[in-house]
Amino acid sequence: MSKRVLENHEIVLVNISDPHADAAEIAIMRRDGDKSLLILPMLYQGAAIGLIEVLDHVRERRYGRQEMRLATAIAGQAAVAMHNAKVFAQLRRSDRDVHSLCKAIERVTAALGTLTEQTTTSGLLQSVATVACVSLEAISSVASFRGESAGASGAAPAAAGEAAQSRSNSAHVIVSSAPCEGDQLTITVTLPNEAGDGQAELLTLVTTAATVALRSLATR
Repeated sequence: MSKRVLENHEIVLVNISDPHADAAEIAIMRRDGDKSLLILPMLYQGAAIGLIEVLDHVRERRYGRQEMRLATAIAGQAAVAMHNAKVFAQLRRSDRDVHSLCKAIERVTAALGTLTEQTTTSGLLQSVATVACVSLEAISSVASFRGESAGASGAAPAAAGEAAQSRSNSAHVIVSSAPCEGDQLTITVTLPNEAGDGQAELLTLVTTAATVALRSLATR
């Protein structure tokens, strides 16, 4: 199944009771206590550079359209982040830079679940602003949609002595927008220094996840 995902760019869903599933894969799932397995390709510029497995240890699953959009978006952005990480290695970037990007990806992934827990647009925008701020270690962030806005504050600018050594004297702003429900979701993030490699892609991931959460909220 992994070969199918990587070579044919298929998305494969296996439930443990599926009589047509690969017997070897079912045996592994039974051994590990998994009830459902979703495998998605990580695509970058038309090529599969890896895969993501989503496991459910409790029950068998049938994923909805919004859930599949979110899973596909995460796989796509993860592919971008992985590609960038490989570029960093090729350019012999410092271990500190690579570690910072990996930690940022972890923070984004850990925080995405809070978006789907929101029951109002204002609450969702506040959660989005907070996720963006924390994930990118920003000074501040603002999420806007249909005339509503919410903001969050994060890391304070570096002290003067530190700024002279490792940071610029001015803040830097990055913006990510995406169409949603006939309007536009915009996230504006203010960073204490120039945006590093991968940070714009991470903000795009947060924006994509937020649009999926907004669409899901509209259908409730």
